[in-house]
Amino acid sequence: MEQDFCRLASEAGVELIEQKSRFIARGRSVEDETEAIAFLASVRSEYPDATHHVYAYALSKDSFRQRYSDDGEPSGTAGLPVLNVLKQHDLSQSVIVVVRYFGGTLLGTGGLTRTYGRAAALLIQKAGVERLISCRQFGLTVSYGDFDPLSRMLTHLGAKVQNTRFGLDVDLVVCVPRGLEDEFYRQVTELTRGSALIESAGEGFIVQAIDPAAEPDS
Repeated sequence: MEQDFCRLASEAGVELIEQKSRFIARGRSVEDETEAIAFLASVRSEYPDATHHVYAYALSKDSFRQRYSDDGEPSGTAGLPVLNVLKQHDLSQSVIVVVRYFGGTLLGTGGLTRTYGRAAALLIQKAGVERLISCRQFGLTVSYGDFDPLSRMLTHLGAKVQNTRFGLDVDLVVCVPRGLEDEFYRQVTELTRGSALIESAGEGFIVQAIDPAAEPDS
């Protein structure tokens, strides 16, 4: 059974300068490890002369997996802070790459940890976060007279109408959060006086935009 999870809402990039070093963070959502590695490769090819290409990703749709790399920075000062920011925001199916051009001034382990973490946090704020809520999909056929009250009921229930077709009757595809299937059946049957046709139509997710948590203190 699919589980709810949060991911980056869009592909984004941010840049900051710290003690003359240039940090460029890039990130996006990914379906699997193959996509995460391909994104890392694309960022490396875009900035081939960078001093470091630090990355972290978290995947949990199929089997929980986390990976990170300091890419030559002192151990635990680069990739791990980026991964920790992903975890603080409860993100999975997401990858962040932070490119660094060394500016000639050593930042120390504390400075590196703070700057890589801050770059990741700024990236998340720029990309946004969305929650994917696991649901069951249903096909519905209802009369025109029942359509408006049904729409209000579905909104109140937290279900999402994914497709609507108007013909002799109204055909809908509705995504119902898991655990609410019985209540969905009950309310639809009651509202339509048993006239609605209800068919199972598979599984999916309801996408819900959420505000990223505040940037961690640097």
